Amino acid sequence: MTLVVFLLAGCSSDNQTKKEDSTGENSAQEQEINSDLQIDKETADEVAKDEAVSKATVQLSELEGKKFVNADIEVDKAVENIDEIADKYAKELKEKYPDRTADILIIQEGKVVKQLTQK
Repeated sequence: MTLVVFLLAGCSSDNQTKKEDSTGENSAQEQEINSDLQIDKETADEVAKDEAVSKATVQLSELEGKKFVNADIEVDKAVENIDEIADKYAKELKEKYPDRTADILIIQEGKVVKQLTQK
């Protein structure tokens, strides 16, 4: 009976160690991915000046050797020219970052209403 308790205790401590190890590996991977992400606050502020835009975030990223500029643009619920806004900022970001793929998300009332990628 005592032997069974020791075996179970030993197994559970091995499982806990493995969980901690795998968590540590994930954290290292997340840090590596996040270190390639840069915020372009200046460009985001310029986009946010548009009267149709309520909030904007612009990020520069690199994944597997490919470079991206990502823009999340929140617009007011009354805005109807979603396609025009997406096209406008895709072109502007592509001009500013010609070596990057531009990914634009237009968000209205908390939902993505338009996604546009320009290579």
